[in-house]
This record gives sequence, C-alpha cells and structure tokens, in this order.
Amino acid sequence: MADDDVQQQAEAPRSSARDRVLLATIEELTEVGAERASLRSIARRVGITHQAVGHYFPDRTALFTHVAVAGFAELVRRSRVALESTDPQASAGAPVAALGQTYVQFARANPAQFRLMFASSLVDRRADDLAVARRSMWTLLLDVVSTACEHGWGSGNEPRVLAVACWSAAHGLAALEQVEGEALPAWTSSEDVLQMITRAVGSHQ
Repeated sequence: MADDDVQQQAEAPRSSARDRVLLATIEELTEVGAERASLRSIARRVGITHQAVGHYFPDRTALFTHVAVAGFAELVRRSRVALESTDPQASAGAPVAALGQTYVQFARANPAQFRLMFASSLVDRRADDLAVARRSMWTLLLDVVSTACEHGWGSGNEPRVLAVACWSAAHGLAALEQVEGEALPAWTSSEDVLQMITRAVGSHQ
C-alpha cells in the first residue's frame, strides 16, 4: 500500500491510539498478510504493548473486523469523491462506471484490507458494524444505479438486479487482479472493461 493510501484512512485525529493501531494493522497486513499478522508486531509498530492493543480490541478477530469496517467506510468515501468528480454532462451510466472503477482501484491499492472486507474467516462476519458498513456501500450503489435508470440507462432492467450485476462485475475484476498469474491481459484494464459494460448496458435504451 502506498503511503498516501495509509494516510487517507486516518479520518480521526492521528493522536488517537485506536486510530494508530488501525493504521499499523493495515501496514502489517499489507507487508505480511492476515495469517501472519500478530498483535505483538502491530503493537511494536505503534510503540505500545500488545496488552495496550487489547484495551481497544480484545482479540485479533475484533481488530481485523474493525479494519474491514474501516475499509468499507473508506471505499464509500472514495466513491462519493469519484461521483462528485463525474462530469454532469456525461452519459447516464458514467456515475455507475465511476463507482466500479473506484472499487477496483481501492482493491488494487489495498489488497489485504480488501480481502478482509469480503473473503476472510479472520473477521466476525456476524458483527453488526460490519453489516452496517457493507450495507452502506450497497445503498450507495443502488442509489446511483437507480438514478442512472431514471435517466434512461439500464435497458429497462430492474435497478436492484442491475446493481447486483454491477457489484459482481467490479468485484470479479478486482478479485482477478489479486490472483497471481490471472491478471488481465496487457491490452486492457479493469477500468476499460467496466466502461465497456456500462456503455453496453445503456446502448439499448
């Protein structure tokens, strides 16, 4: 993960030990992976004892779950920034493409955190805050897709089904990029594929 990606996730004051633990955990995950990450190593990065880490997070599962929650919050934040930057004169499907592109770019920049968010047994999948965080991304996507459909995009398909299809496409591309040896060919990119999909869906309006 690039330094600026770590910095962007510090929304709360940097003086907060809890936030410093979060950032140190993301760094640890990026460098050694979730399976090898330890509370002791994370504590050393922060400059506190591993018992002190336990004051904020009782165990590794709780800490990793918080990292996943923070990942969704950051993904939603970046998605909103991307939407605000979308040309209002662009096609009705442009905001949908912007969301998909932001999704794969986030996964590319934060692979370890992305895996915790979606496909890890190391987090508490039943945690309420994780469910709320995941739902916030879905709600944003559905709102954007629904608005695009109201403006003629979507070929008359049901917005909720289209939203699932869009998430599936973006997630599939993001996952492909993370599988060694399965990267997309050099003549295309995930961003190009998502642009093509949104144009194709909107071409039958």
